[in-house]
Amino acid sequence: MSMSQRRQYCENLLLSLEDAEKIRYLIMKPKHWVDWHREATRIFTSDPENFSIDQKLSLQTTNKGALLESRWEVTNIRSTDTYFEIEFLSIGQYRMEKPVGGGVESQRICFTVLTSESGGLEITSTWRCKGWGKLFKKNIRRIMKMQIRHLFEDLQNYTKKGKSSGLFMEHVEMNQHEQE
Repeated sequence: MSMSQRRQYCENLLLSLEDAEKIRYLIMKPKHWVDWHREATRIFTSDPENFSIDQKLSLQTTNKGALLESRWEVTNIRSTDTYFEIEFLSIGQYRMEKPVGGGVESQRICFTVLTSESGGLEITSTWRCKGWGKLFKKNIRRIMKMQIRHLFEDLQNYTKKGKSSGLFMEHVEMNQHEQE
């Protein structure tokens, strides 16, 4: 039995230092995902304050009255003063506790944020098609591309909203405290 080919889609965006820091903060803190992520009306995880390797995450929303759940596991975190990267492995998608989306396996999403004057955000998704998914690989690629674009739009829109309403005071206070 041969393994299907790994597929990848990646987008990146140049950001101001201020916006890159805000996005880094939003991605780092699970409790804020419901604020910016359109597909997460509820989030369940063992530590809502920080991510750690092997931590499980459940993003839940409803569609037409049915509970939709995406389960993820943090597989890698790398961080310096100006660099943050976190990778998630999909554990599966469920509708009313029944598995859905069976044409994709080993999906990983990696967020990379560079917080410097020429910084930015990169989001990469990798996956394999399996079973009937191999016949629909172009459609699956379109779905993955849309998923990445939605993540970009959600983060950008929330960052713009935050500029006018002071939503990042906790982030500013945290940075000031860390620098002392």
